[in-house]
Amino acid sequence: MVVKRAAGFLMATVMMLGAAAQTNQRVLFINSYHKGYAWSDDIEHGFLDRMEDSNRGVEVSFEYLDGKRFIFSDLAAAIADSMYIKYREYAPNLIVTSDNIAFDFVKRYRNRLFPGVPVVFCGYNNFTGDEIRDMPGVTGVNERTDVIGLVNLALRIRPDTTTLAFIVSSADETNKILLDSVIREAYPRYIGSHNVIILKDEPLREIERRLALLPRTTAVFLTGQTSDFGNGRSLTPEESAAMVSVITNFPAYTFWEFYLGSGVLGGTMITGYDQGKAAADMALQILGGTPVSAIPPLMVTPTRLKFDWRVMARLGIRESSLPPGSAIINRPDSPWKVWPIQAAGILFLVISETVSILMLLRLVRSRRTALRELAEERSQLERRVEERTAELQSVNERLQIASETDPLTALANRRAFSKKLEQEFPRLRRSGGLLSLIMLDIDHFKRFNDTYGHLEGDECLIKVASVIAEACHRPYDLAARFGGEEFIAILPETGHEGAMKVANQIREGVARLSIPHATSETGGYVTVSMGVVTAIPFREDKPLTLVDIADGIMYRAKNSGRNRIEFVDLSREQALDATKRA
Repeated sequence: MVVKRAAGFLMATVMMLGAAAQTNQRVLFINSYHKGYAWSDDIEHGFLDRMEDSNRGVEVSFEYLDGKRFIFSDLAAAIADSMYIKYREYAPNLIVTSDNIAFDFVKRYRNRLFPGVPVVFCGYNNFTGDEIRDMPGVTGVNERTDVIGLVNLALRIRPDTTTLAFIVSSADETNKILLDSVIREAYPRYIGSHNVIILKDEPLREIERRLALLPRTTAVFLTGQTSDFGNGRSLTPEESAAMVSVITNFPAYTFWEFYLGSGVLGGTMITGYDQGKAAADMALQILGGTPVSAIPPLMVTPTRLKFDWRVMARLGIRESSLPPGSAIINRPDSPWKVWPIQAAGILFLVISETVSILMLLRLVRSRRTALRELAEERSQLERRVEERTAELQSVNERLQIASETDPLTALANRRAFSKKLEQEFPRLRRSGGLLSLIMLDIDHFKRFNDTYGHLEGDECLIKVASVIAEACHRPYDLAARFGGEEFIAILPETGHEGAMKVANQIREGVARLSIPHATSETGGYVTVSMGVVTAIPFREDKPLTLVDIADGIMYRAKNSGRNRIEFVDLSREQALDATKRA
């Protein structure tokens, strides 16, 4: 198949070059990405196949901007200079752009590089028409992704879905457009009826941790990539999708056909081949003399419903659950098609053995038959009991984890903290060990929510929580969300110096986050105030008393100007009192 396509591509190129010598028509195809990127390769194939079918002599040149693997804004000016040198004496009759980066590049440099040359775009995300309002001689093919439609498709396939997890990113313009659609369209629409999770610019490890906390009735939407890198570059969408599919048993939906085969279930697919073919039809009209103004942009994006049979089988999704007309890839061939003779022989043997068994069963006494059926029924019942018991145990474990976990930050919740404190206090009483508590509050957090909105406020809480979790890394430490923007950490067997070291790590870690806070009075970035208390639990002490002390010390830090740590070390005074009593 690869050899056949390569030969066809070579033949098409030779025919175009030969015909170009006669017609002298040149097309410059500017690709936003790189050779080998599945999406834009499919666009090229659709474009070249249509040009070949037209039998029109056209010389096609290709330029690759490599905007997926590198930061294109750093390269744009240099590439423009290179193109100026290459094409100032070799001007094309038509420019074709693939995806947003190439179109934006032409829009910026067209007057310098290709003044007056018609432009046909394709693969342009969410085209509205405003993009070419002051740009005559431009038409093309819209690539519009329908996030709401994709979510509704997922809910149709699995109506019991309760959680919608969106993996989004801001790595490039395409991802930013999808991110905006998720936040502005999907989030407000479904937040009232479903649990909506937005994983933005997260590494695979964090995505795995967050997804592990979600119920089995979750649907994942790949509308962006992970933030991981490989071999000095960002991961390709296929690599990112394959890694996400490995860490989850949830159905994953997407818009792009090149994701299929990497572990996603499927979705409403926008194909690069259809985009390229439609762009070629427009290009041929323009090269044939039709004015660009007579060829309006194609606003309705061609799509196909496509799904992966192997993923359907793994998730237990039946074909009857899919919309009518859905295409399915990787469906195994029937044994009758692959091994017709062997299948017929096996069928004959099965029928022969079945007849023999039926004849033998007639000779078996009814009592033995009844006993055998009873034993089988008992065995099945035992298996069912074992399966139900295991399932119930799994559900109880997940419920236990969920009941003691804060759903936003994934830290322990207040209930888990109280349980830990009630366990550690009597243990440290017996051993005479030290116990430290750190109470933490995000400074001016109400102002932060009022300024940036609750969605950004939630992102701020998640990032601060990750800093606290990293600092409290010992197995017997526990970090918890105490309520709102307050957090608390319990540090068993930890003296004053150790507790202050952890507190300083948290304060410095939050500072390194550099989260903007324009209305804060502590420097324009998010800061925290902390209270640290260290004590030796005695029999007459109550656990909550130590929490109240830590809370008071924290408010002393807030009243002293915020963005600071206040502390009290009760252990020395307690040790002296114990010595005196002895």
